[in-house]
Amino acid sequence: MKLTYFPWVVGTIGGLLSSPLMPVLSPLWGITVALLLATVCVALQKLPHIISKLVFAPLNLQSFYIIDGCKLLGGVLCGMSWVIFNLSMQFSWQLDHTHWREPTRIHLQVESLAESDDLRTRLDGCLTQAPTSWQIPNRACPLKVRVYWYADERPKVRAGETWSFVARLKPSAATLNPGLFDYQKYLARHRIRLLGSVTEGKKLSSARALSVAAMRQHAFEALEQERDELGYAGLILALGLGERQWLTTEQWDTLRRTGLSHVVAISGLHLSLVFTFCILLLKRCVSVRWLSKWSYFHRHSELLNRVRKILIFASGFALAFFYAALAGFPITTLRALILILVVGFAMLSREHSGMLKIWFYAVLLILWLDPLAYLDTGFWLSICAVLSIFVWHWRERVASSQNLVRKWQILWRFEVMLLIMLLPVSILFFQGIAWLAPVTNVLLIPVFTALLIPITLISIVASWFWPQLANTLWWLLDKVYQAMFSVLDRVAAAEFAWFEVWDPFWGWWLFASVLCCYLPFRFKYKVAVFVTLVIFAALYALNKSSSAFAIHVLDVGQGNAIVIEQGGRSAVIDTGPAYHTGYSAGASTVIPFLKRRGLILDWGVVSHQHLDHSGGQAALQEAFPNALWLDNNNAAQGCYFGQHWRWQEVTVRVLAPLPGPRFGQNNDSCVISVEYQNQRVLLPGDSGYINELRLYGRYQDMLKHDILLVSHHGSKRSSQPEFLDAVAPDIAVVSRGFANQFGMPNQEVLARYANRNIDFYDTGRHGQVSLLFKENEWQVRLARPLENTPWFHQLPAE
Repeated sequence: MKLTYFPWVVGTIGGLLSSPLMPVLSPLWGITVALLLATVCVALQKLPHIISKLVFAPLNLQSFYIIDGCKLLGGVLCGMSWVIFNLSMQFSWQLDHTHWREPTRIHLQVESLAESDDLRTRLDGCLTQAPTSWQIPNRACPLKVRVYWYADERPKVRAGETWSFVARLKPSAATLNPGLFDYQKYLARHRIRLLGSVTEGKKLSSARALSVAAMRQHAFEALEQERDELGYAGLILALGLGERQWLTTEQWDTLRRTGLSHVVAISGLHLSLVFTFCILLLKRCVSVRWLSKWSYFHRHSELLNRVRKILIFASGFALAFFYAALAGFPITTLRALILILVVGFAMLSREHSGMLKIWFYAVLLILWLDPLAYLDTGFWLSICAVLSIFVWHWRERVASSQNLVRKWQILWRFEVMLLIMLLPVSILFFQGIAWLAPVTNVLLIPVFTALLIPITLISIVASWFWPQLANTLWWLLDKVYQAMFSVLDRVAAAEFAWFEVWDPFWGWWLFASVLCCYLPFRFKYKVAVFVTLVIFAALYALNKSSSAFAIHVLDVGQGNAIVIEQGGRSAVIDTGPAYHTGYSAGASTVIPFLKRRGLILDWGVVSHQHLDHSGGQAALQEAFPNALWLDNNNAAQGCYFGQHWRWQEVTVRVLAPLPGPRFGQNNDSCVISVEYQNQRVLLPGDSGYINELRLYGRYQDMLKHDILLVSHHGSKRSSQPEFLDAVAPDIAVVSRGFANQFGMPNQEVLARYANRNIDFYDTGRHGQVSLLFKENEWQVRLARPLENTPWFHQLPAE
């Protein structure tokens, strides 16, 4: 690529990264718009040269600014056209809502290794056949699907097999809470278009004998037979096949707190290590003297050196490609292979464009081949790490004549710089900093490079031909991991090992401060910039104050979890669902939300004992042991009619359970009224029509509130007209799961709110709904607003 095209490269990267702003059009419109943008792009590449010859040349004026500007703009349009084309071809198809959750016979070619436990099996694969009314796209893999098979007795499903399933499917969608894990974006990144459950299945065909899927499955089953005897089989599986399903929570936590979590995700690090190991080995084996035995090479010494470099590079790339195949070609390995190709091509072609330009070319190629790469956390980690390496190479050049101590000093400085330069990404995606990462990486990466990764690769290959050798090597690896984790577990247990930072501002601030030290400015200018950064940080800290009063209705799917925020402290009304699979909304949503906003939990109320409201309570009690709890099922700490208390500037009243007969858990819900500066919020739990009418009869006009959380997720037996007229809210919020099997909220209920001109918000469609009381008015913030929502967060009409 010529140097003069560099502005076009930068512009194209910008256009490709504009994907969140692009619409998903029908295939016909997508192709049309993409062609129009591509035509303008080509015109912008040629037009400046014509203008330069006709206008600037006769006047002896320099025109390179206009030429570069047009190339930059042309690159942006090229990137946008490619994005629109890809989105339109891959995401324009939608399953008609009449087929949602309907039992349907489908054919699925299983792509991944099945993830099974005692309760279920999770399968990812390509939907190859469906009812003709679905009109699925006509391509090799029409749609990617993720299904769960719940049954006490399930047949074993292997990668590469084709199965006929009876499944209930719906569009891929997930809960959405800003700053927390974005599962819907994850599904879009992996192009999974449908989610569902399987009720029955029948195998149609097996995997091809020598296919990658069959070889991976064979190695997986061989290791599975030895799993009970190996304490660290999960690490062996992760390093060998790129599958992390066996890693325990404790092992993950140890790796995260010691800065080694990247080691168990086969990515650029592993492929680079394998590639480098092969290069160094072949440089000694494939010598110039050996190649010069051929008379043709003997007469062409320059060609001999060139062929030797190509052979070494091709062999190293082939081994890295083989390792990626063992891992099932996950996205991280494909990205690493592209980087190896770009850098290798630049070296072999003697392209002296500079490291920064090579980095831009690599990023362009990754985004061009995979326009959704920017949705992957690993993409940003990889390109930032490579950029850090280039900066380090620019600042510190390791000469072969330097002694070993000096080389270790430079390596240590590199690890520290890499930690700091990756701080924004680490805080943004992982909400913390592993301070010990430089130490653990310097000490253990050589162990993985020289010992663990080679032995793991040999053991996987041996499992196909020599099972006894594979078992011996796995036993040896397990002993090494036992010794390693006996030390790492103690290190990870130290409080200073992991520093939680939930505000990404401080990561960017520290990154800018370090970058200021590396920039080639005079010392006085560096001091001036650093003082400016300190002042900016102080102003940010002073101006960052939590909302005076806020109600956050978290998106926890089919359940309730409400956080009341006031003066930097919080209360929780209901804690979201928990499932027998181990999922808890308290651990995955409520606690991270509180930590991200820096809130202390003072008290909580569980309206009733159904799991969609009480499931997360145990996790919250463990995380905040000093918080007080009330519920409708505890005589010592129960909520009773008539209770009221003052919490900071907030008055809390318990309106129910009312005295008298019981009518089941839903109608015995704790009904909470919260008042702040004459603004009242009513939280009725899962109250049905019986409790709503009893509340209306008891309180009459005193039931008036400004905000209402819709009873029982908007079921048909809730939101009675008399109750709504008495409450007369300005805003109503319903907490429910998108496309839930209960049909909530009911259409009749929605009509009641619409007829009364009540502003209605829905966590199933809007994601987290935050109601902030500022300047004597309510401000509504939605995680998924109807306008300006990125395409990967948009939901089809129900």
